[in-house]
Amino acid sequence: MYSVIKYSIIENLRSKFYLASIGMILFIIWLSHYSSQINYNYGNYTLSILTLGMYFTKLILFAFIIFLPVSNLSQEIETGTIYFLLSKKLKRYKYLAAKYITYMILYAALLFFAVFSLWLLTYVFVSKRPEMSLKLLYFMYSEFLSGMMILSIVFFIYTAIKAQVVTSILTAITYFISIMLNSAKEIAEKAQDASVRCFYLFLYYIFPNFSYFNLEKNIVYGRAVDIKYFFMMFCYAAIFSLILFIISAVFFNSREL
Repeated sequence: MYSVIKYSIIENLRSKFYLASIGMILFIIWLSHYSSQINYNYGNYTLSILTLGMYFTKLILFAFIIFLPVSNLSQEIETGTIYFLLSKKLKRYKYLAAKYITYMILYAALLFFAVFSLWLLTYVFVSKRPEMSLKLLYFMYSEFLSGMMILSIVFFIYTAIKAQVVTSILTAITYFISIMLNSAKEIAEKAQDASVRCFYLFLYYIFPNFSYFNLEKNIVYGRAVDIKYFFMMFCYAAIFSLILFIISAVFFNSREL
């Protein structure tokens, strides 16, 4: 299992997709700095660069954690690499776990690179160190947990239907529906019709709620976050990811490759 993780990390670090992700992050950081020059004279440099940098970096990380795992898993099946690995008496669930760990390591590396780059800009160009720039750790923590959940959804859908493009689309749809769940709950509370109320409550409780991990406003505006909330986020992400991974392992073990 360790050798699979090591091999996968080395291969993906040299892949065009990973290098392109780094390049896109660098472009976003440069764009954040360039656009923030407009507000520098008004003392809003840090606020502007963090806002633009975090939200656009988030999109790159989201694309990475969806498309790379699906693409690699499909490629290893098509090329027969997976058959070679499984012939070495590697259990299927261990193979899946190794891939999950690999992608999370790569995701964490990209996330750290993005956060460090944003922090470095504020450190270099702002003489008075803003306290909010240190809260980028909030962003790194919440996005890592969010990435865990997204990857578990990718594995769940892919092992269930074994369709590369459909998996990516369904994962993206699931994510974008999930960030609007608070609106669904509000509609349910105001709905007069019982069937409408049940429908929106069903959406609210069946979908993972990624809005729990959106701490960008807290970072930009310097709002404190209760330590209990961090613990709640971790428990929510860990339990959700573990359940979906176990189901994915069952699917993957029973299906034909």
